Amino acid sequence: MIRRPPRSTLSSSSAASDVYKRQGGKYSLQTQDGTYLRADPKLFVNTASSCQDWEMWYVEAHPTIPTKAAIRSHHGTFLRADGGTVDLAVRPLEWEAWEVIPV
Repeated sequence: MIRRPPRSTLSSSSAASDVYKRQGGKYSLQTQDGTYLRADPKLFVNTASSCQDWEMWYVEAHPTIPTKAAIRSHHGTFLRADGGTVDLAVRPLEWEAWEVIPV
């Protein structure tokens, strides 16, 4: 789930793939249990009970799949998930594409 401080309200009819195009900016990524996803410059991901400004994420148009998003950390690395493992990559490849779903 991608959470953003309430600056604007999205209509429920907005297409999920358009969310990042219209909002831009920084996001915090909150897990189901209320912790926040953080990126470490050494290419690993962990969680914490709070989210600092430098632990925010940028949701951008994916460079090769325009209907999907690439999620970039403050350090310039990209979030990826593979076989139950979540870590970071130096660039977003086709299998590192995300769909943003408003909640």
